[in-house]
Amino acid sequence: MTKIENLEEIPLFNDSEDVKKDKKFDIKHIVDDENRLIKNKGRVQQHGEVFTPNWMVKKMLSEPEIQLKLQDTQATFLEPSVGEGAFLKEILHQKLGHVDDTSNKSNWTENTLWVLTSIYGIELLTDNLVKAKQQMMKVLIEHYQTFYQKKISSNTDFYKSASFIIDNNIVQGNTLTYLNDSDNLIMFSKWERVGDEVSQLQFTYKSLLGDEKNQLDLFESSGQLNLLDDLMEETPDNKFIKISKVYKGGVGVMKDKFKFDVVIGNPPYQEEGKGEKARSEPIYHYFLEQAYKISDIAEFITPGRFLFNAGQTPKKWNRKMLSDEHIRILYYEQNSSKVFANTDIKGGSGYFKKQYIYFRTHRHIYAVQNIE
Repeated sequence: MTKIENLEEIPLFNDSEDVKKDKKFDIKHIVDDENRLIKNKGRVQQHGEVFTPNWMVKKMLSEPEIQLKLQDTQATFLEPSVGEGAFLKEILHQKLGHVDDTSNKSNWTENTLWVLTSIYGIELLTDNLVKAKQQMMKVLIEHYQTFYQKKISSNTDFYKSASFIIDNNIVQGNTLTYLNDSDNLIMFSKWERVGDEVSQLQFTYKSLLGDEKNQLDLFESSGQLNLLDDLMEETPDNKFIKISKVYKGGVGVMKDKFKFDVVIGNPPYQEEGKGEKARSEPIYHYFLEQAYKISDIAEFITPGRFLFNAGQTPKKWNRKMLSDEHIRILYYEQNSSKVFANTDIKGGSGYFKKQYIYFRTHRHIYAVQNIE
């Protein structure tokens, strides 16, 4: 598990600073430089990394069905390719806006921790992962300090529990292989709620996508039985603990099925080919297939030439998508520079459409095309 690091480098996390008594806190909701949509071309070619502009993130979250989920403290969101957390921080910001409006000073921290338990993410690159976690903590701190009009302390149970939940819910790994850098299965936690108490039950991401194996089978097949034994020893009775002290609790193993309410993001579009003449192959459709199996609502930015039964995605898959009665096209832009300004996203083939797919029950599509 990659933990939030170097927090002292961010002024917001330095609770030793002197604060004037008349200082007023407000929500700045820091927005990254939208001109920096790529880190470098090598990362685009190797990992398919292109960041999503903030205005598009907000547009995607503005759909009525998504807004209903954002107002539900327990509705779960997964971003399967986090990047630097553009979607995660906006989801958290909007969910906490609802908490701000409906909470009082005695229950705001508890409600906020439940919100954190509902937001999940997977990111391949460690530097992005650390940045995404820091972004989420920035949003959390701004809301806390604005609501209470006082500086947050990193020594509180609330802060420690928030960090603990983020570390367990936003994890390193390859979504398509189900593995992290240690070649272990990606693991998440279901936060079982009873009143103001919680039980942390771990499960593998892979278990969500297969009916033929249960959790115990997956631990065994991946060589992680020792880890399973440790988990079972820690909490043989799946003991519950106050959500405000969740970082002090033990871990159990989830035995029932889990499903996300919403899967959302901007996944890699293609995988770099091997060899000088090898072409890059599309991979975004694998993210779509996974999302449809594990969620009720799916919303993505992807290449979208399949809308015209074209491109390198399998023709059979194209036809299946085009005949799916649950898919609706909500937005289409032929010139991708209007969405991804100052970004050259040629990739291997030089042809890109961006498409935003909303919802499993209503697989809505936003499409942006660029032919170079």
